[in-house]
This record gives sequence, C-alpha cells and structure tokens, in this order.
Amino acid sequence: MNTLNQTLTAVLNLVVGLFDIILAVIAAIETWLRGQLAHLGVAPPVQTVILLAAALLMLLAALRLFGGALRLLLVLLLVLWALHALLPALHMTPN
Repeated sequence: MNTLNQTLTAVLNLVVGLFDIILAVIAAIETWLRGQLAHLGVAPPVQTVILLAAALLMLLAALRLFGGALRLLLVLLLVLWALHALLPALHMTPN
C-alpha cells in the first residue's frame, strides 16, 4: 500500500507542477503585457479588461496545448485514488 501512496502522491505532484508552470508563464506574460500597456499610456481600467481577456486566451491555449497530458494525469490520479480506497476493503476477511 505504501507504493500506491507514493505513486498517488507523485501523480498529484505532476498535476500540481504542470498547473504551476502554466500559471507562472501566464503571470510572466501578464506582467510584461501590463508594462507594455502602461508604456503606451493605456488607462488602468482598460488595461484590466485587456489583461483579463489575454489571461483567458492564454489559459485556453494552455489547456489546449496540455489538455491530453492533463487528461491522462487526472484519469491516472482518479484510478489510483479509487484503488487506494478499494484495496483496504478487498483485503478484509469475513468473520
């Protein structure tokens, strides 16, 4: 059961790590874009609308790009989680 816990933790860490990378890239682009918009003299409320639209587009692009890997990792995570929940029940002996 210890190996199953380690595998479950590793897959969960992969999913969280992938999301961290995606969000770090989006944050870096957002910071750069905010600087460019400020340099061009765009008003802050307009910057916010533009940045929200850009963040949404980048998030959709990232999901499209990494969608297959995320789907695979999430399915693997759910299967391992189900095994983790079922294995103690399968090892119980009737009295």
